Amino acid sequence: MPDQIERALHRLEAQLHCPVSLRGEDGYAAATAIWAKPVGRMPRAVVHCLATEDIQLAIRAARDCGLPLSVRGGGHHWAARALCAGIVIDLSGMNGVSVAADQRSAIISGGARAADVAAVTDPLHVAAVTGTCSAVGMAGLTMGGGYGPLIGRFGLALDNLLAAEVVLADGRTVVASRDSEEELFWALRGGGGSFGVVTAMRYRLRDLGSVRTGLLVYPFAEARGVLRSCADIAASSPEDLTVEFACTGGPDGKPVIIVHPTWCGPAAEGEAPVAPFLKLGTLLAGNLALSYGTSLTLYDPYIVNGQRVFMDTCWLPALDSAAIEVFVEAMDTAASDPVRPLHPRVQRRRLARTGGGNSLWSPPRPRAGRDPRHLRRSVGQGRGATASPMGSNHSSSLRSDRASGWISELSPRGRCGPCGEELWPQCQPADRHQTTLRS
Repeated sequence: MPDQIERALHRLEAQLHCPVSLRGEDGYAAATAIWAKPVGRMPRAVVHCLATEDIQLAIRAARDCGLPLSVRGGGHHWAARALCAGIVIDLSGMNGVSVAADQRSAIISGGARAADVAAVTDPLHVAAVTGTCSAVGMAGLTMGGGYGPLIGRFGLALDNLLAAEVVLADGRTVVASRDSEEELFWALRGGGGSFGVVTAMRYRLRDLGSVRTGLLVYPFAEARGVLRSCADIAASSPEDLTVEFACTGGPDGKPVIIVHPTWCGPAAEGEAPVAPFLKLGTLLAGNLALSYGTSLTLYDPYIVNGQRVFMDTCWLPALDSAAIEVFVEAMDTAASDPVRPLHPRVQRRRLARTGGGNSLWSPPRPRAGRDPRHLRRSVGQGRGATASPMGSNHSSSLRSDRASGWISELSPRGRCGPCGEELWPQCQPADRHQTTLRS
């Protein structure tokens, strides 16, 4: 059987019009380098697809040989699911982005990353709802939910997906939208994966001419005051303001607090909401005058591939003094080991209304008496442990000399537009705008 598989893989390589990386060949290591350290057996082949036909051939070969199949976009899934022991469909070469004439939507290819999208949309003063890092793949981010700096006003990435072109397991290509392949369209937006290969997405674009964003760095000695003030500001902020903040190691290895506010509302109102973040304590570095696309690159120098990552989740009633003490203590007691960093990161975001309805995502129902606010803990080993938003394919990795890490997502209950009930995943958004990928 192994010889038969090898012959099938070489036949596949001859049929394709794109490169294939096989075990033992030059380029295989680069082809299988992803953010999280792979576990288990490595792929037999990585197909660097350039067209839908390449994807169809790879699917057929995997099916005929009985091999596992995985899809790699940005390669930032925390569980390393971009790789498998069989055939990997690598979409990184399919990274085109084209904006519609009315600038209200864009076609984003399956392998495009946030940086590819921002390079096209930033000059037009519009934006797609992305994650926090420019290197993260848009398709994987969206299929997993998609937290990012614009969530307060525009919702999750999946809320902004209008249609998707998908290659199914039998090789057929379909377009899923609200009026075509409706169940597949619903499933793609947080249904768990393995429904097909998304080759392109039609994405809603947002007017972003007045964004105010950037990173602010404060000393960790002032962590309690900075975190408490951030939580207070976020709790009373309008939906146009999203705030992320992190406890991590600075360039000298000493812990710092990083605050990342993003205002995407009216330009005339942007100064007042972000001004308090410049006065949280002793400002070490940073400014709030970056374009949206530039802000996505701020974490890129710190992303380190190939590190082991572990994540679990629990409930956090509120970001109060007791919770802040947990984060401070975690940093204070972390082992000072250059290969075991600590990156706790806390994000306060409002469950947003998008268009005429609400976000499809909401936290699962808590037990009686529990506040529906969520904490995700991420523990990593190596120079680049992660703290990545719940339900997304986004990952950011910051170098430091600390160990283990926690992340939280705080989202109050929302209300479903159509039914008025508390917003849970089964509720559909009221916005019924129809679209397809192709005319």
